[in-house]
Amino acid sequence: MATLENEHNLLEILGIAGREDSITNLLAYCYNNSPKFRSTFMRAIGMCDSYGEPNGQAYTRVSTGDSGVPDLVIVKPYINGPAIVIIENKLGAAEGNDQTIKYGSVACLNNLKNRYELIDNIEPRYVFLTLLPDQHPQSEQFKPVTYESFLEEREDWPVEEQGNSLVVTLTKAFLQVLARIYKEGCLDPEANLFDQIGDSLYAFLSFARSVTTNQLIYRGGSQARARGHRSYLAAYGKREWMLSKIDKSQYPWRLDPETCFDIHVELDYRVSLECRKLSMFLHYETRPYYSVKNAHANINEQDYIAYEQQRARFVAAFQPICPNDWNPTNELLQVAKASFSFEDLSVRASRECVSRLLDRISTKVDQALATTNHN
Repeated sequence: MATLENEHNLLEILGIAGREDSITNLLAYCYNNSPKFRSTFMRAIGMCDSYGEPNGQAYTRVSTGDSGVPDLVIVKPYINGPAIVIIENKLGAAEGNDQTIKYGSVACLNNLKNRYELIDNIEPRYVFLTLLPDQHPQSEQFKPVTYESFLEEREDWPVEEQGNSLVVTLTKAFLQVLARIYKEGCLDPEANLFDQIGDSLYAFLSFARSVTTNQLIYRGGSQARARGHRSYLAAYGKREWMLSKIDKSQYPWRLDPETCFDIHVELDYRVSLECRKLSMFLHYETRPYYSVKNAHANINEQDYIAYEQQRARFVAAFQPICPNDWNPTNELLQVAKASFSFEDLSVRASRECVSRLLDRISTKVDQALATTNHN
């Protein structure tokens, strides 16, 4: 097999290696133009060989009306198997509210059946294809599959000079990108944290997952963009800090202020070669999170007023007992910010520091919650 360690990479040269739409286009093109790619791709996402050789057609960003726009839809891939495969592709961004729930709905499936003239009694498959092992779909219908499974099949991809040369070029380039990403997760504990993370989301999340605490659990991470800046995010919390979700079975939505909140500590890494910065924030927000504008537009007015009052009571109870290495902030989402610099620390020292900060604030959050009578 040809080496995957080429010095130059087409996707990286074009600046599209991390763009979900571009990679979705790549997957669709290769699927539609290479029998070998089809076979290996379907096996990598967990579709068994007993259905025979896959065929059919892949479509990108298919509009399904109010149900949204699934990234990749494969229609009639098998003669004797699932008639349609719906794939949500994630390269680091968090899932939107109810995104996979909408894609897994009867309305979405009926829209696709009508569009592609499928028989009524079809067998759909749902795949949540993600770069991150700790990122899971909101809908239980979707099977999570990490891109690491692509590397497990690397001997069978079309990476030799045969057939469609563009498929070969694209496949080799993408496998190179994946191999580099997953290799970045192996951090040297004695090296400088920022030097080890660089601009790698996977390296950052590898660090975040490695932090252990006595009280909190790691809830996963993602990347985000705000006001032109790119950040990598990871969250830690407790089950008791996120009891229930907003009830959207009726309109306006109902929110129980005693339970529909989400308290978590967010680890925020600002991705900038000029000024790398790691920050920690304590958040108190609705579950799931909605902006103030969207909350006022969709949530029962009295419910949301009661939520804001309950949040204010929590903030008032927390501020006097805030740990010394945290500063109270009381901003729109934030309740406190850690007052610590990680700039000169090693991976090991940073891990220990984050762990201490998490345990200290966890105790105070529990005290404040008890004071404000959350259930």
